[in-house]
Amino acid sequence: MIDSDETQHLKHYNDLRIASNLFGDEYTPIFKTLWYQLLSFKIRTAELRIGRNKTDGRINALYPLKAGHGKGELKRVIKDFIRYFNMEYSEPTSLHAEQLVGKVVKKPRSEEYLQRLGYLARDWLVIDEAYNLLSSNELHYSEARKYIRTALDRYPGNTIHKETTDIGSASPLEYDPYCPISLFIQPKRFESDILVLEGDLRRVVCPYVNMTGVDKVGSYEENIFNDDDDRVALDNFCAFIDNLTGFEEFTATDEAKSVFLECFLDLIDYGTTYNDKIRNFTDIIGYTLQTFLLKFSAVQALQDDRNLIISKDVLLAHNDLLEILTCTFTYVNKKVPGFLNYGEGWQGAEPYDQEVLEWLHKQGATSEDRAVQTSVYVQKIMDTYRVKDRRAREIIKQQQDLGWIQRKRKTHSKVWITFTPNLT
Repeated sequence: MIDSDETQHLKHYNDLRIASNLFGDEYTPIFKTLWYQLLSFKIRTAELRIGRNKTDGRINALYPLKAGHGKGELKRVIKDFIRYFNMEYSEPTSLHAEQLVGKVVKKPRSEEYLQRLGYLARDWLVIDEAYNLLSSNELHYSEARKYIRTALDRYPGNTIHKETTDIGSASPLEYDPYCPISLFIQPKRFESDILVLEGDLRRVVCPYVNMTGVDKVGSYEENIFNDDDDRVALDNFCAFIDNLTGFEEFTATDEAKSVFLECFLDLIDYGTTYNDKIRNFTDIIGYTLQTFLLKFSAVQALQDDRNLIISKDVLLAHNDLLEILTCTFTYVNKKVPGFLNYGEGWQGAEPYDQEVLEWLHKQGATSEDRAVQTSVYVQKIMDTYRVKDRRAREIIKQQQDLGWIQRKRKTHSKVWITFTPNLT
């Protein structure tokens, strides 16, 4: 297979695809994301600048993949890529904050302190099975998320600072991480909107592809008859990057800035007109989306061994980012509950409550004479919350106690919403 029209502008993309040992067009957004991630490693500490927008070169990603659909192969490519450059790849087996950040220890029989840096000080960090990390309210997970968010802020200045109770300010642990991060997660639905509202998802690109029901006959056939050497392909890809200049800064021409604005506004318009939920999501990631476009544009310039971004770079970056952004929107729609509005206009209702209350409103159940049968609403709650009948009825009582719904018990119990939710 040769590079398609969708990928021929990405140099050595086909080498990366061969190196993965994965087949099928459904992987294109995933390979594109990995291509941009790996090239961004070359300029991970560079300053990218367009007007007042400044950022580093790192591109970080969240890969939602089902079991048996390529996670191991992608991790292997990243690991071998890092080792090609004699850098340090890390994949923690547990995610306590101390392991991510590190700690300070005092030398025995001495007044000297040793700083033992954690995984965030490595050259590339892979976090596997990241669902609990990104969703749990347990303290050690929430602390870990806080440190990861700091690490993913712009370098330098994204300082990790930690003091121990016994040593305190005498020798704090302090450093600025510059490692790209790749997170892998099963494509399960989240129980809350914490992934978005805490700011974790806006710091990464997310090439989600629904692999369910994909025709794999061609992929099975290629796996048998394709004799391409994955090791040679990865060496070719790495050698290409090795020969590029490790620029310390990237700027843009005036013409590129004009094109950049047009392309950015197109991405914003795409998000704000997608649907209500994605409009709210776009409002959250707006400035970050501008930063992503800058990072992608810089990588386009880098592959031509330039540190001056021109119009062509921006246009190509826009097209690829739009494709990956569509995957991200699909992921948010399917896997993150609620409307990402912090409960505003919903009487404080949380994500799943918002979904079932919206359903009531759309059914026209806004008064007693237009109410729906409670049994029907129970089934809707069971489907949305993934709970059994008893728990669904408890949720109805809670919603009634909060004043969100009213229920009338007659021969057939009925329920209706008591307020008009803000759906705009």
